[in-house]
Amino acid sequence: MSSVLNTERHVKYYLRCLKTFLPSAYLSNDSNRMLLAFLALTGLDVLGALQNKTTPEERQSYINWIYHCQVPTGGFRGFSGTDFGDEQRRSENEAWDPANVPATFFALVNLLILGDDLSRVRRVECLEWLPRMQRENGGFGEVLGPGEKLREIVI
Repeated sequence: MSSVLNTERHVKYYLRCLKTFLPSAYLSNDSNRMLLAFLALTGLDVLGALQNKTTPEERQSYINWIYHCQVPTGGFRGFSGTDFGDEQRRSENEAWDPANVPATFFALVNLLILGDDLSRVRRVECLEWLPRMQRENGGFGEVLGPGEKLREIVI
């Protein structure tokens, strides 16, 4: 029994995830859109379809969306649903719109996959934010809570 990878079917699926509504099974993961974008972009890239199945304008739009998810104080949020705008962001409410380590990783990799030069990454802020995410044992927490205290997410 031999298996054949149906490349076109995979490409169609990734394009659907990237360009239209997410499949219903993923709707509860809306806050992880940066991860879902990573899966779609990586899939298209690995299959050699990213450049010829998306337009330069679409790729630029994806890049702009990723930068829109960048948090002013460093790092990237997982999706734009918590962004209430830089002008409304205050120290007392920024804990409700946090950057997180996985989303930051996926954002940076997504930008590289899309051919971005990373010139708009707030490098200094990101490099100042990341050490604050480190726990006493050397691991990393998920997000910063009020007063920039490491907030553990318990599931």
